[in-house]
Amino acid sequence: MSSSLTQNPTLLSLIATLIRSARVRLDFERSRASNSYSALRAFVKALTNDLCRAKRLGTVRYVNLASLEVDCALAGLSFATLGHSEQPPWCLPDSFLELQAQDLPFHPLVRLPMALQLGSGQYPHFNSAASIVRQLLTPAGLAGRWKDVHLISECDIASTGTPQVAVCLHLYYPDMWPTFRNRLSLMPEPWDLIITTPNFACTDVLARITEEFPRTRVFLSPNRGRDVLPFLRLLRLGVFDQYQFICKVHTKRSPHMSDGEGWLNQILESLLGGSRQIAAILDKFRASQLLGLVGPSGLLVRPGHAWHQGRNNKSIARLVKRTSLREEELLVPFFAGTMFWCRPEAMTGLSALKLTERDFPLEMRQTDGTTAHAIERLIWALVQQAGFTVSSFPIAEK
Repeated sequence: MSSSLTQNPTLLSLIATLIRSARVRLDFERSRASNSYSALRAFVKALTNDLCRAKRLGTVRYVNLASLEVDCALAGLSFATLGHSEQPPWCLPDSFLELQAQDLPFHPLVRLPMALQLGSGQYPHFNSAASIVRQLLTPAGLAGRWKDVHLISECDIASTGTPQVAVCLHLYYPDMWPTFRNRLSLMPEPWDLIITTPNFACTDVLARITEEFPRTRVFLSPNRGRDVLPFLRLLRLGVFDQYQFICKVHTKRSPHMSDGEGWLNQILESLLGGSRQIAAILDKFRASQLLGLVGPSGLLVRPGHAWHQGRNNKSIARLVKRTSLREEELLVPFFAGTMFWCRPEAMTGLSALKLTERDFPLEMRQTDGTTAHAIERLIWALVQQAGFTVSSFPIAEK
């Protein structure tokens, strides 16, 4: 039997693709099912549909399309215009392999004209949407997208100078950059900008930001854990060690909320509400060497609130096992949104969790119950465990 399989590479490719696809599909069904039985039932149905799809498309076309879907799942790349709630966000229609390059669906981090220009000059058969996606998911693909951008690597964490302040901005929605630019331009003292973004990004916004703010470095990370995983990776690399104060923010849209934009504005008004507001926060840090974390008072969630643990009990318990936190130490508030000012040394407990990409689930548009949501709720306790205090700051007065 094994000999006949090795002599049939097409069949081997089909089996391997079905296995890879089944693994990510099971993760998806587990994330949305109320119990294991429901997840298993939905998974078996999906697997049956997948076999029917393979028969409908033919082995070669199915392998090409399903392999691309799995690669998208692992990278966290999805196109909102293609999906619906019953399918994983990385699913592609059967017709995707026939789409021309110029018909690639919209993604906020992929500027199609830029991708087409880069690809047409590098690859002789760059004429389909699938070819663009494959290059975006290849580390060296469309290499020109990083031209004029200073990338941070594990071998390149050198200081950019002497500022005491760094802003860590997770940029998933480049069109929101003007909102942050206007606020950051009011910074009352020298600062460095560290941008984190998914490694499939292809946008000229990064080069434009670097041109305007030369003290900008960009860190690429898989699209897992959203803004949290890249922040943790930077902590462990020691990128923040040269600074005294870090402002962590991200382009949060919260489409599942009725007032997601208002929520972000409330956070930014508190953390980056103007020169005097920022200076007051920095003065607060400098007045107390024990102050480790400052967050927006309007987004402070106290114990007993329905959001305090939400659907994160299991994730919190799993992470707590990596710490020496006692149960009573967990009965502290948290800042919803995971945006704050901090001292890097106050984040040692967070860094000590030693979390990697494997500790974060695939990106499935989750609104709660993930590792990132659990970390959001543990930061306060970990800062206090490290010997630092926590404070909040109100919205700036106009």
